[in-house]
Amino acid sequence: MIVQLGNYTLLVNNNSATNGGYKFDYYYWYKNGILIKEDSHAGNGGSYYTGGADFEANADYTVEAIDSEGNHHFSCPYRYVTLTAEQESALNDYVGIMTENPSFTLNIIGHTCDLGTDQLNLRIGQERADLAKDYLVEKGVSPSRIRTFSKGKTEPLFLNNNEVNRKKNRRLEIEVIR
Repeated sequence: MIVQLGNYTLLVNNNSATNGGYKFDYYYWYKNGILIKEDSHAGNGGSYYTGGADFEANADYTVEAIDSEGNHHFSCPYRYVTLTAEQESALNDYVGIMTENPSFTLNIIGHTCDLGTDQLNLRIGQERADLAKDYLVEKGVSPSRIRTFSKGKTEPLFLNNNEVNRKKNRRLEIEVIR
């Protein structure tokens, strides 16, 4: 239901020919379960959320759309997965390790918080791990030396009882295989 249109812009489709036959009149946008935008839009274009400076990488964005008959439709959480500056810095350290040790390989494991289904979180964890692999490959590490996995929400380090802890559980783990 939610698609990304570019940096910091998300869209909900209101074209009944391509969205399952629905015509939505109202939209409620949520970030990590908190209402961030209300939109009344009866046109065919849909509803946009352009977060700009407030757009948060690795946050869960959901939409409640109300159709012309008053029925409520909820999107699956959409998570815009990116690497944080801290993760990029740590990955740069691994570039050095891999350059100095050509026989080493890496296992990169992506983790998520508890929001969303098991299947969704496995996908998001895999996207996070693949993004880290892509970063390392761009820096010169051979892709054949990196394996990626997802644990989804199955191995939290912290209780998923608030947003601070959920953010900590959205992480990467990297194992160096000698």
